[in-house]
Amino acid sequence: MVNEAGGIKSLGGAKLNLIVSDVQSDTTVTRTETDRLITGNKLSAIHGCYASALTLIASEVCERAHVPIITGSSSDQLNKGRSYTFTPFARASQFAKAQLQMAKLVSDQAKVAVIFENTAFGTSTSNGLKELAPGEGVEIVMFEPYSAGFTDASPLINKVKASGANTLFSLSYLNDLILIVRTVKQVGLNIAINGGSGGFVMPDFYKNVGKAAEGLQGVAHWNHDVNDDAQKVNAEFKKRTGEFAFEYAGGL
Repeated sequence: MVNEAGGIKSLGGAKLNLIVSDVQSDTTVTRTETDRLITGNKLSAIHGCYASALTLIASEVCERAHVPIITGSSSDQLNKGRSYTFTPFARASQFAKAQLQMAKLVSDQAKVAVIFENTAFGTSTSNGLKELAPGEGVEIVMFEPYSAGFTDASPLINKVKASGANTLFSLSYLNDLILIVRTVKQVGLNIAINGGSGGFVMPDFYKNVGKAAEGLQGVAHWNHDVNDDAQKVNAEFKKRTGEFAFEYAGGL
């Protein structure tokens, strides 16, 4: 759409040339592929990588090569000691504040269980929750990391059930989140669920859990109806993909 509108006006109508690369959600591939893109092309910038843990690696390569990287990843670590890394989206710690405020809408005596993937995204957001909770008047009754890609969420959810929490914060990517929400429903746990971005904002989450998604709350970086330009982009995105432009697509 930028090219069709005459290119980047501030650069004399320069056209965008998008080179797409798949880092396969792998840390080693992320490093080698970022290096390959930089050495094999005359790049103006890089955008990526969705998962904060991968973006941290890509940004290290970009910093050494003095190539700007623009990312929608939310880890607060991305803003430390980097000069070529640009993060226009909200930080993980900002998600934490919004989640705590939403918890108080559920109960004036919010008791929160926090479960989080032990990666950059989950750790940054959960640490923000722990730090900010006392000032928001929210009690954290459970604080539990887990390893990504687990196949049985029952032990984790049983701990949530035993904690006495009335709200669950699950800081999770897509596949883990699907399993967690399904398990909550299967064990009959009646608890408010609030997510900080991650899998909560992806259409595939709702396709997989169906009615189990009813009543869930989440915090997102961006929404496709934020302004007229965003709505135009969303309309084109939906025309091409059949889906609305969720926040990670909107980041680009």
